[in-house]
Amino acid sequence: MDNAKQVLQKAPLRKQKLDDDLKEIHYTLGSIYQELNDKNNALKHYKKVMIDDLNYKDVKERINEINNS
Repeated sequence: MDNAKQVLQKAPLRKQKLDDDLKEIHYTLGSIYQELNDKNNALKHYKKVMIDDLNYKDVKERINEINNS
């Protein structure tokens, strides 16, 4: 899990406009942080995805799940 997180964090995450690959990277990082119970970082990455694409996978549900826990 930590290795995956380290590799994904090397992507150009500061880009404003996300392409499909960057959306998937942010979503995956959000999932990793959520699994590690790091809610703040999970939300940060999920919100980047949601701002770009409100209907991406289950990102809205994941944000709601974190906010309600």
